[in-house]
Amino acid sequence: MHYYKLKEACGTEETGPNYPQTDGMVGDYDFNSKDSIYQLNVNTIPNTITDFGIIKLAHSSNLTDIISTALISSAGLIVSEKVKNIFEQYSIQKSIYIKLKIQHKNRIIDSNYYRLFIETENQTRRIDYVNSKFYISQFGNDRGDVEVKSEDDFVKKSGEVQSIYNWSYIVPKFLTFRSNGLDLFTYPMGLGLIITTRLKNELVDNAITGIKFDELENAEII
Repeated sequence: MHYYKLKEACGTEETGPNYPQTDGMVGDYDFNSKDSIYQLNVNTIPNTITDFGIIKLAHSSNLTDIISTALISSAGLIVSEKVKNIFEQYSIQKSIYIKLKIQHKNRIIDSNYYRLFIETENQTRRIDYVNSKFYISQFGNDRGDVEVKSEDDFVKKSGEVQSIYNWSYIVPKFLTFRSNGLDLFTYPMGLGLIITTRLKNELVDNAITGIKFDELENAEII
């Protein structure tokens, strides 16, 4: 099966010139509050009452089915009801939808948009370490390959590498991992989203806006 990276479109005629399309929150939103969106755990789906306020689109941004934002850092997307209905027909990594309020050019939209939150906790367990390739990265420079045999080995060697080289990390050069039969799931080292060809085609056939697809490189999904 073929897979693609699913991304928010950026600076297109469809989305408008701004990236991200959002421009903060409406009113005096308290980002330091314990219920603020800034307090969300990046790896888990929300299980507490979070104040999502009203998300404001930049004046030159257009309304699209998928809206780009930097306000929420966890894996997922802001999606329209149309996209939500499509996703619900497919197999998706553990996730929830939370309804959002969006302000676009002084108009409040409170019934059509959701934030899809995808849980990424324990996602590295999907990696086939033996059939993947890793190297040591320091300030973007390749310090040489390193053999990794398991998740425990990755954690151990990451600590060893950081004790030898300042600001260095073990990163994948080629990653082999399992999809677990899902149509939409996360890249197991990071927050990127991956979809199957059949879900991609469904989104294209339904003329979903604000979206782009890139070929998946340096990876094999099993």
